[in-house]
Amino acid sequence: MEGVRYLSDDREVVKLLVSDSVNGHHTLLAASSPLGRLLSEMSIDETVSHGMLDIKLLERLSPYAAVSNIASN
Repeated sequence: MEGVRYLSDDREVVKLLVSDSVNGHHTLLAASSPLGRLLSEMSIDETVSHGMLDIKLLERLSPYAAVSNIASN
């Protein structure tokens, strides 16, 4: 489990990557999903096209830091 902060077409997003399949919560992203796999394989500051979106990985976060960041927004 880890957190990621990334840009999705210039919109900053923080998600918690989890190992299990998740349904319904916008802050969780299954690491096995296409976007989860992409983010797991990316390097910091790397930009990759994902469908029609440009995804730029800004930083990897500890689970605690990600949850704290999500809660403060």
